[in-house]
Amino acid sequence: MKIQKFDGGLSTRLDAHLIPTNQSPVNLNIDNSKGSLSPVGSNLVTDEDGTTGMKWFYSENYWVQNRSPTTYVEYNSTMYYTDGTNPRKLKGGVSNLLGIAKPLAPSVVTVLEGPEPLTGVEVSLDRTEGGLRATPHNYLLFNIKNGVKSEPHRITEKSLSPTIISVSVDPEQNTDIPPFAGYRPIYTPGVGELRSIRFSNFVGAIGDSIEVYKYIQNDWRLIGSATSETDIIKDLSDDQNSPTPGAPLVDATIGVFNGTYTYVYTYYNSSDGSESAPSAPSNELLIQGSTAYISLVASTDPQVDKIRLYRVGGNLAVFTMVQEVNNAGFSYTDTLGDTEVDGRTLQSENFEQPPIGLLYLTEAYAMFFGAEGNKLRFTPINNVNAWPEEYFLQYRDPITGIAQVSNGILVMTRDEIHLVTGTGPFSLSSQLLTADEGCISNFSIQPVELGMVVWASGDGLCTSSGNDVKNITRAAIGNRVFNPTTSAVVDGVYYMQELNGTIFSWDYRFSPIFKELNLGSVGVYKKGSVLYGNVGAKIASLMTESEPLAFVYKSPTFIEGSYTDSKTYSKFYFRSIGELLVKIYIDGQIVITKNLSGDDSHMIKIPQDKQRGFSCAFEISGTGTVFEVEYFAAGGKNA
Repeated sequence: MKIQKFDGGLSTRLDAHLIPTNQSPVNLNIDNSKGSLSPVGSNLVTDEDGTTGMKWFYSENYWVQNRSPTTYVEYNSTMYYTDGTNPRKLKGGVSNLLGIAKPLAPSVVTVLEGPEPLTGVEVSLDRTEGGLRATPHNYLLFNIKNGVKSEPHRITEKSLSPTIISVSVDPEQNTDIPPFAGYRPIYTPGVGELRSIRFSNFVGAIGDSIEVYKYIQNDWRLIGSATSETDIIKDLSDDQNSPTPGAPLVDATIGVFNGTYTYVYTYYNSSDGSESAPSAPSNELLIQGSTAYISLVASTDPQVDKIRLYRVGGNLAVFTMVQEVNNAGFSYTDTLGDTEVDGRTLQSENFEQPPIGLLYLTEAYAMFFGAEGNKLRFTPINNVNAWPEEYFLQYRDPITGIAQVSNGILVMTRDEIHLVTGTGPFSLSSQLLTADEGCISNFSIQPVELGMVVWASGDGLCTSSGNDVKNITRAAIGNRVFNPTTSAVVDGVYYMQELNGTIFSWDYRFSPIFKELNLGSVGVYKKGSVLYGNVGAKIASLMTESEPLAFVYKSPTFIEGSYTDSKTYSKFYFRSIGELLVKIYIDGQIVITKNLSGDDSHMIKIPQDKQRGFSCAFEISGTGTVFEVEYFAAGGKNA
């Protein structure tokens, strides 16, 4: 009997005499890719400390670590992760909560009482000073209270005569006056004789002050102010630059409110666009000719750098952004008209944070999924920070794993696998794939081929592409209960670290085979095309060094075609290199143990009194390589 191929991997389900010659009931630390019987390489241990929950952060080029079992998702150059407490996100070395808590306190809104427009004023001509032309002059007179201007009292002075001019507060009757916003007629300044216009004896409920603006060189400019009805304001010049340019009119300071208004506000992270749900609505206020004074409470979340204020009322039928301001506890005076506000409508009505205890973060179709007990929670499309409470699918049992496949999402419980399909949060539906093969640990789940995933069930490894669920280990090793802690796929090989220190491996590169590894690690992780692990509390690249690790191999039981015939086994030949220990079995009993060393063909002669038997097998351990094993059996039918 000659054996030259050792690439079949582990086989423990069948009795040893039924196992193919290239397979083995004991297969530990063997590099099956070469075909010969050789060990895997040793580990390269670094100086960097490692924990049992790690993920390589490709965008920022370092290991993210967490001592608790953690699921990670790298998405849009940000690392998202959860360990069953508060889900978080990491970018630029700064970790923040996933999502933003909404304001707990509503805004407090009070009305700043606005002034009534002036109802009259004495306008007279003074020929002792000034340089006004004998041409129409247009004025706006504002009554001011609490920083808010009334509707303007409009005047056109046409005659420049020393008489009191009758005026009206109705803008429709003052057709010669340009509007204070929008239309700007061309104006050419001129020089006239000594003339000025005096404003005095203001009529109306005077507020904090009065301001008079004149239309000069295509703009409304301040020419003077008064604090009582007896003060005098003079217009001396047509030129806004002489003697002193007046301030321009700010339209937003004019009282524009006329209706019932309500406010909410949100917290906002301008670096990633995440926004909280809104505060409770403010008190509802009727505001006419006045303005609103809003008190806001700052967020203590360090990721929040802005507050967004929204209002509804007047001509705004939905909550519309008024202003975005820096995150600070402050009061804001809203003087913006309905056409002057920012204009973006509130989109974050239900943007809650993910629930505490969310598990198994998974990204698919620009959405995030996670497990909250027996609920599958998910986000809107392209907004992984928002977790509306009404976005969920519910299952009978707690969810134990989530994975993306080619046609949807696999949602796993201890005993069942469900397929969730749909194009968005409002079209998701779920169907049962199997009630026979569940998932015992999300940390065993890995994508292995395009659209396919593998995971540990209660009795083996299973795979699915979103259709039939297959137990892929049952044929080779029977039912087996795993205890996975971490898993990784590197270059066509699936590795699953178990709690007892063993790594169970599925190599699907050439033909599906299974094997076991004992590398001294307590976790396995992927970085590029290298498998990493935790060895002695340090991070190590596994099986990358030329120095071999010790392996253990045991052959099938060879019966030479018949288990009923007694045979004579006299000599075994081993072509090998390196240091090896060989044990030869006849009828399950060790008949000889031999050390092999060097690069040679070694003959092992069986003691004469132990040569007879119905079967033989051999066990090889060490750090060398075996290229061929040959033995001779005499006396049987097929000898």
